[in-house]
Amino acid sequence: MKVVPMYPNPYKLKIHLEHTDIYRVIMVPRDINMLQFHLICQEAMGWMMAHLFTFTDKKGSSAKLKAGLPMGDLPFLSGPEEIKANEVKLSDFHEVSNGKYFWYWYDFGDDWWHKISFQKPSKNDLELFKGDPVCLQGEKACPPEDIGGVGGYQHFLKIIDEDIQPDKDELMDFYGFMDGDVFDPDFFEIDFINEELSQIMEWDDWHKTADDFT
Repeated sequence: MKVVPMYPNPYKLKIHLEHTDIYRVIMVPRDINMLQFHLICQEAMGWMMAHLFTFTDKKGSSAKLKAGLPMGDLPFLSGPEEIKANEVKLSDFHEVSNGKYFWYWYDFGDDWWHKISFQKPSKNDLELFKGDPVCLQGEKACPPEDIGGVGGYQHFLKIIDEDIQPDKDELMDFYGFMDGDVFDPDFFEIDFINEELSQIMEWDDWHKTADDFT
């Protein structure tokens, strides 16, 4: 007799923030849409859902599939017409990418590009999956929002590493850190991430549409 698993096989993906060594490895349900996947990416990485985003199978005009929060004709969004993220499935990106990788572009000003690669889950991975998104592995803290992209983040890290006063105090204040706050670029707390991910499918936002967000 064939044994049917309690939970359908998930997708295992690596989210790598381009031009950094920051990454997360996650497993997610196969039937989610791209708006739901956006929420998962935000929580797994540590972003604050403060900016627009788009998913695309390739960068530039060679892309075949694009999903996000359509805001009309934006000159810097080349390629095919953007589809509402809740109307596109993660499985669609698996198909169009031939199971390899696609891109998640967050914050069109700071230009955070994430390369998202499909990976094969191990037997141990599948035993860990209980239906909710789960983070398996990762490295480094997420950059602060509105830091100025990769270049701005590198400058920020240099200032806080060299402990240059008053530059450090001024910079920390500018980016909203309170007196006494520290930023540890090596900090990664997988238990906290998984606590948030275990509840994400119960959020009101989980059932919203792109129109709700815009």
